[in-house]
Amino acid sequence: MSNVTERQAGSLSESTPSPQARIARLVREASGRVSKVAGDAASDIAVVVRDELGRLAALFRPELLTVGKGLAALCVAALGGLLALGFANVALLGLLTKTLPLPWAALVLAGIWGALAFWCFRFARAQVRRLTDLKGTAREGPPPG
Repeated sequence: MSNVTERQAGSLSESTPSPQARIARLVREASGRVSKVAGDAASDIAVVVRDELGRLAALFRPELLTVGKGLAALCVAALGGLLALGFANVALLGLLTKTLPLPWAALVLAGIWGALAFWCFRFARAQVRRLTDLKGTAREGPPPG
């Protein structure tokens, strides 16, 4: 009877895994479950993000097209204005050379453009200061004026 008991004990010890083996098996099973849950969550998040981006694109597409067309028209108008300004400069320089030598005519034209640029700079600076005052931003120095 002792032989049978030893065999049964031997087969029991071989069939029951060690604590380390049980822990390793539990970790493998748990990591498999965690991987599946994380994969499912990532897939669901990707679907939600894709759907929301599609909704936003559909919602803002008409406005974006309108803004794009407006910006394109503004760029064409700016280019046309620059070309007209260049031709006007050449014509004004030609008119000034009728009464003044060319170097003096160019100097007068440069003075006109310098005065215009200075006035535009002052105007823009006043506008920026007005905007910062409206926002309540603390500004150092005396008030504009």
